Amino acid sequence: MSVIRSFWRGWKVAAALWPVLLLAYLVDTALAAVAAIPPATQLAGVFGHSSMARDLLGPVSMDWLVEVPGTLDVTLFPWPLYLLVPLLYLLLATFLRGGILGSLVGGAAGFAWPGFFADCARLFWRLLLLSLFYIPGATVLLLVYLGLNVPLSALGGLGQPAEAVLGLRVALLLFLVLMLMAALDYARVSLALEPQRSLWRHAGLGFWFLLRRLYLVAPLAIAFALAAALFAVAYPGLLLLSPIFNTLWVALLVQQLSMLLLTWQRVATLGGEMALYRSR
Repeated sequence: MSVIRSFWRGWKVAAALWPVLLLAYLVDTALAAVAAIPPATQLAGVFGHSSMARDLLGPVSMDWLVEVPGTLDVTLFPWPLYLLVPLLYLLLATFLRGGILGSLVGGAAGFAWPGFFADCARLFWRLLLLSLFYIPGATVLLLVYLGLNVPLSALGGLGQPAEAVLGLRVALLLFLVLMLMAALDYARVSLALEPQRSLWRHAGLGFWFLLRRLYLVAPLAIAFALAAALFAVAYPGLLLLSPIFNTLWVALLVQQLSMLLLTWQRVATLGGEMALYRSR
């Protein structure tokens, strides 16, 4: 299966599993709301009756960036909550990922909630342990990055603009991080397809698949990452296009649509990667 076919296959399969998309979206929205309520409450108290209130819906302005630090009382923030929410998100995302992978293996035609949650529970601990392979993977990534920085530094000595060299370094780092995430995704796909095998074997298969099929894995990962970036910038981009998006209800609608599209992208990424892995 080609990169293009895997890409579109991922979106199609994810759309067919729309109940799963909706569940993941609701979980993301609930956790985001929990994290946003404390600062939103303070902002409402400070600016609720101010002429600056409508500006908070628009792009970041220097006026309220100057005003906010002097008016918000950060001592009232529930700081332990901001440690708990990311941890809770990690656990819930890992739990749901098991059901998502199981649903992708079985296909939309065989989807049922009892089977979904059974896959969530069955794969949870192994998927959580598999995430630990990010640590050695990140170590290797850092060594590769430092090694490739040597020729990049030489470019600066040859008269290349410093901005261009910095851009290459940032692009290289983003590419390596994307490849690390892809390798772990293929390890998860391998686990979902053959759960009886050891975690070491799945991790090895994920990284081996990345190395052997880099010419396929890299374009597919970049395509899904660009889709995520497009969805992420949609809201601020629309704010710059027209003042209608500064109104409260339209802004909330566009924000939630953007979150839903990002949830679709995450499931589609796994679906596209599974299609490519199965075909090879």
